[in-house]
Amino acid sequence: MMIPVSVVLLFRVRKLSEITEKISQSLLDTVISVTGSMAASRLAFSRRSSTTLVATPTVHVDLAGRVIDNLARS
Repeated sequence: MMIPVSVVLLFRVRKLSEITEKISQSLLDTVISVTGSMAASRLAFSRRSSTTLVATPTVHVDLAGRVIDNLARS
C-alpha cells in the first residue's frame, strides 16, 4: 500500500518546521547572550580606555557565526 503524497509532504513540512523552530530559538538565545555579554563588557570597561571596547564586538560576531554554522551542520 502506497502512502499518499500529501501525507509525505505533511511529514516533510512538519520536520522542516521543527528544525526551523530549533534554529530560530538557538539564534534568539545567542543574540540575547551576545547582547547581554556586550552590555556587561561595556559596563565593565566603561571606566577604561575606549580601545578595549572596539575589539569586543568583533569577538562576539565571530562566536555567533560559529554557533550558526554548527547549527546548520546538525
